[in-house]
Amino acid sequence: MGTQEIKGADLKRLLEAFPLEARKRMAALDRLVREELVRQFIVGEAKRQGWDKKPDVQLAMDRARD
Repeated sequence: MGTQEIKGADLKRLLEAFPLEARKRMAALDRLVREELVRQFIVGEAKRQGWDKKPDVQLAMDRARD
């Protein structure tokens, strides 16, 4: 908030205070969010390039939505 910063070492110290299982869940959530961001980027790029109009790409996109 505002101009506050969290340094890498401080963040590492905070994360190490969490139990191992909690850190594993956080890592899984991080992976999930990153994968979704990549998926959204790829879909957006496909639309910008007009690839979403190609039948084979449409089929792949439909499958990815399910």
